[in-house]
Amino acid sequence: ELCVDHLSGLGHQRIAFVTATRRDTFSVKYRIAGLYAAAERRGMADNAIYIMECFDQGKTLAHYQETFRKLVFENRITAFIAAESGVCAYLYQLFSSMNMKVPGDLSLLSFDKPLTEVKNPDFFTHINQSEFLMGKEAGNILLRRLEQRDMNVYHKIIAPTLEVHYSTGAVVL
Repeated sequence: ELCVDHLSGLGHQRIAFVTATRRDTFSVKYRIAGLYAAAERRGMADNAIYIMECFDQGKTLAHYQETFRKLVFENRITAFIAAESGVCAYLYQLFSSMNMKVPGDLSLLSFDKPLTEVKNPDFFTHINQSEFLMGKEAGNILLRRLEQRDMNVYHKIIAPTLEVHYSTGAVVL
C-alpha cells in the first residue's frame, strides 16, 4: 500500500508489479493484495495494476525489451514496483538499455534496498522491512526461550517504511 500511495501521489495511474516468483507465494500474494486495496482506496481504474510473475533475471536484457516497450507505450505503465531487490536492479539495467530514464520516463521502486554495481543503492526508492530489527527480535525471543524456558507464543509487528530516494518522480506527460 505504501508503494501505490507514493506513486499515485506522484500522478501514476498505471503501475506494474514485477516478481520473480509466483503470485501464490505467501509474501507476493499479500503484496499484491495490498496493491489492489490501495488502488481501490485511491479510486484508481480497475486495470491500474498490472502483475508480471515468474520474471526471469537470467534472461538477456534483449529478451524483455519488446515486452516492456509494450507495457510502457501501449499499456501506458508509468511506474514499476519490483517485489525483489534483484528484480529492481535488473529492471533498472533493462530500462537503461532501452534509453528510458529512471525517473523521468518511468518510476521504479522496490521491496528491500537493491544492491547493484550499476547504480548507488541510495538511488532507489524502496520499502524498508527492517530485516535487522526482525532478526534482533527473533534472536531475543529465542534467547528468552532457551534461558527462561519461556514457551509463550509472541506476535510482534514491525511496520515497514517507505524510503523515498531518486528512482521515483512525478509523471511527465
